[in-house]
Amino acid sequence: MKLRRSLTLLLFAALAGALAARAAEPPLEERLARLPHWGTIVYVTAHPDDESAAILTYLARGLHCRVVILAMTRGEGGQNQDGPELSDEMAWVRTRELQQAAAGYGAEVRFLGAVDFGYSKSVEETFRVWDENKVVGELVRQIRLLRPIAVISHWSDQAPAGAHHQAAGILTRRGVPLAGDPKAYPEQLAHGLAPWQPRYFLLRSYNAEESKTFPVPVDQPSPVPGKSYEQLGWEAFRSHRSQGMHQLDLSRVRVLRLYFLRVERVLPAGVRAPTGVADLAPALPALVDLFPSTEFPASAREQLAQVSELARQAARLLTEQNRSEAALALVQGAGLLNAVSREFPPEASDQETSSARAWVEAKQDEFLEAAAELAGARLNALADRAVLTPGETVHVSLGLEIGDPVVFRAAGFEPAGLQLVAPENWAVEPATPSGETSAVSADYLVRVPTRADPAQAPYPALRARALLKAGRMTVVLEMPVRGLAPARPDSAAVNIEPVSLAPALTVEIGPPLRLLRASAGETAHEVWVRLENHSGQPGKISVWLEVPNNWYTPLPQAIELAPGGSATARFTLTIPAGVTPASYELQAVAGRGGETFRRARRPQPEAGPEPPIAFEPARTRVEVLDVNVPAALRIGYVGFNNDPVPGLLAQLGVGVDMLDERTLAAKLDAYDAIVIADRAYDYRKDLAEQNTRLLDYVKAGGTLLVEHQGRDWDPAKLAPHPGVKPPNQNLRVTVESAPVKMLAPDHPLLTFPNRITDDDWKGWVQERGLYFWESWSPEYTPLVEMSDPGEKPLGGALLAARYGQGVYIYCGLALFRQVRAGAPGGVRLYVNLLSQRRAHKEATTIKFSPAASAAEFREQKPAD
Repeated sequence: MKLRRSLTLLLFAALAGALAARAAEPPLEERLARLPHWGTIVYVTAHPDDESAAILTYLARGLHCRVVILAMTRGEGGQNQDGPELSDEMAWVRTRELQQAAAGYGAEVRFLGAVDFGYSKSVEETFRVWDENKVVGELVRQIRLLRPIAVISHWSDQAPAGAHHQAAGILTRRGVPLAGDPKAYPEQLAHGLAPWQPRYFLLRSYNAEESKTFPVPVDQPSPVPGKSYEQLGWEAFRSHRSQGMHQLDLSRVRVLRLYFLRVERVLPAGVRAPTGVADLAPALPALVDLFPSTEFPASAREQLAQVSELARQAARLLTEQNRSEAALALVQGAGLLNAVSREFPPEASDQETSSARAWVEAKQDEFLEAAAELAGARLNALADRAVLTPGETVHVSLGLEIGDPVVFRAAGFEPAGLQLVAPENWAVEPATPSGETSAVSADYLVRVPTRADPAQAPYPALRARALLKAGRMTVVLEMPVRGLAPARPDSAAVNIEPVSLAPALTVEIGPPLRLLRASAGETAHEVWVRLENHSGQPGKISVWLEVPNNWYTPLPQAIELAPGGSATARFTLTIPAGVTPASYELQAVAGRGGETFRRARRPQPEAGPEPPIAFEPARTRVEVLDVNVPAALRIGYVGFNNDPVPGLLAQLGVGVDMLDERTLAAKLDAYDAIVIADRAYDYRKDLAEQNTRLLDYVKAGGTLLVEHQGRDWDPAKLAPHPGVKPPNQNLRVTVESAPVKMLAPDHPLLTFPNRITDDDWKGWVQERGLYFWESWSPEYTPLVEMSDPGEKPLGGALLAARYGQGVYIYCGLALFRQVRAGAPGGVRLYVNLLSQRRAHKEATTIKFSPAASAAEFREQKPAD
């Protein structure tokens, strides 16, 4: 018993730290400010950083609405100005950024599960990738869960700024009326949701002259002295670091006076259209007007007015530190709401009456939950450990903590019981010898079925509830059960996490991608396999690799793992000579007691429809490439320190030195080429200062490869010969399979050391390229031409020019993505761009012939 109590105290201490660190619900003062009003607002965007920070901040912190941002995607297809993360890693980055920004606005965040596959110019392409029905269904589900008074679409269905944005506008317009249609997505109704029709559908607007448009007064002073709501919003918006927003100069932020909302539709008949932003947070008596077809009791408006006054009274009492009287006022308000609710027919047949009653009952819950917090009631739910496995038993302790019993009783509360909610077929039994539990504490033993499937288990796996009575009313406090989990493998640190289910063993293999030259002969490579024992049992684990036919299979290894322990096995993988160029997979497998384990446990970004934990095959990929690399090729690389491209090049035999500020300022002539990675001029401010030295390096015979750069990079100033990028940087080819015409197929960049053919443009990922030049001087040779379907060809994607004895290359092709993906043609072309100093040494005559043109510049205009 003493050991159990010590563990519980440890868990409570750790839990306190974890709860302080994680994003909490709004402060109690803000929740009290919301009570006298109706007003949950859903704001729909396509990506993180689309949102209007000023509007959201005013709605949440000025009007005291509950504001929920619904983002169609996580923005994983976007670029990154703050680190090397892309694709899946970028989803994590941008999820965190939007959550941090939303905390500053006073809003919440949820995601609708659409995939950001990169910039698109075509709604048709977007809908081919997105599952329209699934995305609209998730939007409908969220509206039914949140029951908002209004849905605001950030994007119009005619949005000109990108196909994802337009698609978001189309799907939002489609989904809002469906939320109130009982025939739409009936499976949601079977899971306990009810149709919900928002009162208003609005569109974010920039034009005050449009009809049915009203301003959002973001220039009003906020509760923060000396700052408007717009300024608070911009401060929070800087959280979008990966999109460069941390570089915003807030001292230059002025009121743009472009913050408007346009009423697109008033959905229920008879509801008056809003004429100002205050109509989005109407006082409680306005319920009668918002549901005109519902028969309210004659006293409803007066009772709701009393409820509003009690909420304002509670807020005043809290400022006076009179928590007991504040809690009592809220319980009285909840009682009046309960009286209004009982006046509705018990089985209302019409949807509007059911919806009105649902709003009243939800507001009653808000009053009671705030009153319970004022009264010091707090639920704790703790398990021995966070990660369970099939067949195991875990001890769970529930406790209702009452901070001040005097306040608790004065508010009219009394404990009414504790509940532990577990998945179907999980056995839950009291852990006390008598089998009894009390209303304030309970211990349980939970047994997981042997055949439970971790991939199908809910997350969190266990939830706790405490029931409190206040007269005839009941308030339910609910929270996930949490437990201790290692912070990371091979670490003594622990986290407090919601309880989840996992296989007894999970395996992870790496590195995730290896590039190998087909001509390299027999080679040896290290492969690591990390094992985690999620079970409470120690054991000897056998681990091995499954490799392609005719490859040398490393011998299995035996590892002892303690309960909850982890270890890493390292294998030397020998790949024989003569392997055919292709993509190959390796599978890691662990075995114990006749059972095999082949899956990795992968946390997923939160706040979306996908499970927070996924289980995937523990595989890695080897790309054997038909690529020639000059011997002892050595390059300098200016990019993020953890950029994966240098390591992948090193696997092919390229010597890569990362150039920091000190080494970039030193001698550079030892390098065959220097790479300025994508957007490096944005975050390496020394590059502009060193630009003259870099051009001198080219003049002396080096190769400088400049990948696409941000908006402020000006080739007219920083390139050796004049060139122009359009200000809006809209010259790009988004379809990764778009046809490519090689304008100079015998040019050294397309022939040495690898001859580029039509096959090398196959298998690309996400896009062909971006930020192409619009025009260039005759010194440059355009090497390729391409376009998206239906558009004019663009030739500013890959340009090369002699400068002195060396070569200057601008590359708007997305080779940084192709190398990371192991796309063979992209890797071969990238090696060519790095090898031109060798081409000059090895070739008798190398000509860089500029394209014939009578004009000083060759123009490349975007399609009409």
